Amino acid sequence: MPLEYTWTYVQVFKMPIISEKYRTIWEKIRTDTIRLDQLFAVHRGLWTGVPYLYVVQQSLVDEYSLEKEPLKPIIRGRDIRPFGFTWKGFYIIYASEKHFPDLPNKYVNIMKWLESGKLVLERRAAVFTWNKKWWELEDPLDPKVFEQKKIISPLFSRQQSFAIDEQGLYYVLDSTILLRKWLSYEEQKMYAENWKKVNEATLNVENFIEAGREARKILGNDDDALWYTLGILNSETLEFFFKQYSPRLMKRTKRPKKGRWYSYMPPYVNILPVKVAEENTRKEVIKYSKEISEKTRTYLSIQQESERPERKELESEIGFLMHELNEIVFDIYELKEEERIVIQNYVYKKR
Repeated sequence: MPLEYTWTYVQVFKMPIISEKYRTIWEKIRTDTIRLDQLFAVHRGLWTGVPYLYVVQQSLVDEYSLEKEPLKPIIRGRDIRPFGFTWKGFYIIYASEKHFPDLPNKYVNIMKWLESGKLVLERRAAVFTWNKKWWELEDPLDPKVFEQKKIISPLFSRQQSFAIDEQGLYYVLDSTILLRKWLSYEEQKMYAENWKKVNEATLNVENFIEAGREARKILGNDDDALWYTLGILNSETLEFFFKQYSPRLMKRTKRPKKGRWYSYMPPYVNILPVKVAEENTRKEVIKYSKEISEKTRTYLSIQQESERPERKELESEIGFLMHELNEIVFDIYELKEEERIVIQNYVYKKR
């Protein structure tokens, strides 16, 4: 498989047995839903192979006079929070022979910087396995993957932490996952066929794709689909659902115990169930998603050491809006009061 198409690669996914205590609610949440990967392509960000050479801060860009064109603003998993993220001034040197074939000759300062680590770069497996040039990223992916509106999330997190890149400006590292529109029917078909081969022999590929397309039509334009899905993904309902089967990280101790950090690695995220609500309810979810995102963006822009009263006020407002959104999502999934209590108790305990 060509390296630029590795985002369609499907890993083996075996659903663990859901606890008897929560199985009924878990199955109810799945009822009459569409899978996330029917709506969006879900995959990890780009793999550098040697991040300390390819990921650079503005100070280093200035110090070495690195040329701007191959530099792309990058988001790391640690920069993302529920409904928001902060760009910390990092860039990725997008060293790709396909997209910058003249990089060695045209961008001499970047090449000088990369040459400082040439010994390490030329020993990477991608160089002798995929015939990559010594200066190239191991798996850059295609710029079209990043340069569009998309949802991003940390690869590992204590809670649902999905945010939206409205500008389609940011690239993301492999410590991050992204959800974006399928680039083509062929791409989605390749993914579905791989999933069938690896995980689900009975999957009807055409029905899988068609059901996703019908759901996207109902959700409306790309912006509405993203904002609605963002609200659903960050809800307590889907956090409960996800944490029933997603692996937890192990603490590095002599007697390791499972920590509270969960793996949001594909394919665990791919099967999240999105329920398409009625139009008026969808508008409510979109409204709350936008309002929470705006307040979160403001909250994250304020330094923690200063203006603490303002941060506290925003924190309270965001909490109230999240409560309102969660109640709407509970209604969408037709959850009873006692089921809501079970979900909330479980989610708060596992964070």
